[in-house]
Amino acid sequence: MRGRYPGRRDRFGHATPPLTRRLFVRQPGRGPDGLRPGYFSLVAEVDRAQIEFEQGPCLDALYERHTVALPDTAGEVRWPRFAARAAALGIGSMPSFQLYVLGDDLGALNLYARVPRAFDADSERVGRLLAAHAGVAMATAQQVSQLKHTPRHP
Repeated sequence: MRGRYPGRRDRFGHATPPLTRRLFVRQPGRGPDGLRPGYFSLVAEVDRAQIEFEQGPCLDALYERHTVALPDTAGEVRWPRFAARAAALGIGSMPSFQLYVLGDDLGALNLYARVPRAFDADSERVGRLLAAHAGVAMATAQQVSQLKHTPRHP
């Protein structure tokens, strides 16, 4: 990412793309197919497109692969309907990372950029690291929630 995005810098001085990020989690009983779209309008629209068309990198990351990259929505052929909608919404590229959680629960971390090819190999490594931490946090939260709802016996 070095040098491609003048004006946007992280704390180490590296140039960074403009992003919107969203944790997209499958939860039983929540909306169509258990998927709960986020609250940010652009990201919610992208999430809805994947649900509506039943295609996209997030769904592939959830059910088939660990990491799925969509480098350029304008030229994408794997998910044509989804990619066209994402491009129309202003998304240029996005990777999706599978989260490791407990039981039947699935999750994916999606990163979004308005420009094509915004994510490189370093971005993928950082995304996998973030997804690993998010998966651990989600699994821990699920365990705590289950413990809170477990009847206590004297």
